[in-house]
Amino acid sequence: MITKREKLQYGYLFLIDLLSLVLSIGLAWGLTAGVLHKMGDFQLDDLVEACFLLLLAYILTFFTFDQSENIVNRTPIREVEIAVRFNFLLTLIDAACLALTKASMLHSRYFLVFVPVIDVFVMTGAHAVLKKMLVRSRYTKGIQSLVGVVTTQENASPILEELKKDWSKRVTGLAILEAAPEQLHTEIDGVKIEANFDNFMDWLRQAALDEVYLDVAQESEENMLPYLEEMESMGLCYTKRGIGTFVSEEDDMISGLKKEMAEELVRNFMQEMEDLGFQKGDIIDRIADYKEEEK
Repeated sequence: MITKREKLQYGYLFLIDLLSLVLSIGLAWGLTAGVLHKMGDFQLDDLVEACFLLLLAYILTFFTFDQSENIVNRTPIREVEIAVRFNFLLTLIDAACLALTKASMLHSRYFLVFVPVIDVFVMTGAHAVLKKMLVRSRYTKGIQSLVGVVTTQENASPILEELKKDWSKRVTGLAILEAAPEQLHTEIDGVKIEANFDNFMDWLRQAALDEVYLDVAQESEENMLPYLEEMESMGLCYTKRGIGTFVSEEDDMISGLKKEMAEELVRNFMQEMEDLGFQKGDIIDRIADYKEEEK
């Protein structure tokens, strides 16, 4: 399932890359016609047709090109690589469109080559600007998801580090389950400890959160079941432990926890009955008698 960050990033990149392409077309036109005088004798209709086909090629390229990688984590070399691959694919699709329509601009090889070459540099620069804007909260504050984290002292720093890589989320507070009262309202990596095990649900009820991240020990998940159900009833989107993956929870998580809990209860019951000397058939009979008495 596509994440909120990926949706927003697709939107930003579509607009930024389109503006980069428009600027590159203008620069390529100026270089080809104004400097090299290699544009040829083309009519306005030819230019309009070429721009339309280039826009069509851009749309096809954008939606067939993988844009899911977090732009904030890309290195400059990675950005250049992406820009080269994108413009290479764009050029192939544009050339195919021009050939299929027998457009006159197909003969202006200088212009067709200059557009993608210039766009590699323009796109790389535009992405660098976009990254700086995304990592500054004043540009993304209105669209970020407000996140609360429920975890332990040991796991707090790793999970915060992972969450801070996602520019679409802003961690507003921590609940450290084993925190002593005097630790409340202190900070871990710049995030305030708002609650411990005794009052973390009170904090979640009062805080204006969009998401809650849970990072608790496996053996503690059954104890968390009532709290998970309440979070679900509050409409909170929550995820459980899994640093680096953070798989979004659905109703099947609750069902899975209930099933595990039921299996544990049945195992304990069967063991206790066997310790008392009952055989499996006797246990089934006792359960049937009990159900009959309850009617």
